[in-house]
Amino acid sequence: MVNRDSRRRTRTIAAGAAVIGVLSLVGVAGPAAAQSTSPPKAAICVRAGGQWDRLVAANQTAKAAFMRAQALRNRLIHAGRVVVAHRLDARLAHLRAVHTALVVRVQAIATRIQGRCAARAPTLTAF
Repeated sequence: MVNRDSRRRTRTIAAGAAVIGVLSLVGVAGPAAAQSTSPPKAAICVRAGGQWDRLVAANQTAKAAFMRAQALRNRLIHAGRVVVAHRLDARLAHLRAVHTALVVRVQAIATRIQGRCAARAPTLTAF
C-alpha cells in the first residue's frame, strides 16, 4: 500500500514540472530568463533617490532622539542626578553610531551609482 504523503508529494512534483514546462513553452523560463540584465539607469537613479530619502528621514529621527536624550541628560545633571544622567551616555553613543552608519550607507549608495546618475548624495548633518 502506498503512503498518502508519497502520493501527495508525487502530485506536487508533477504539478511543478507541468508549470515549468508551460512557462518554458511560453518563453518565460527559457534562456532569456536565465540571463540577468541590469535595470535601466533611470530605475537605478530613482531607487537610489528613494533610499537616500529614507536615510535622510532616519537621520532626522535619530537627530531628534539625540537632542531629546541630551536635553534630558542636561536636566538630570542640573538636578544633581549625575548617576542617572550618565546612564544616558550609552543611549547617546548608540545614536551617534546610528548616525555614522547612516553616513556610511549614503556614501555606499553614492559610490554604487557614481557615473550612472547625475544626482548627488545628500549631506547628513552631524549632531
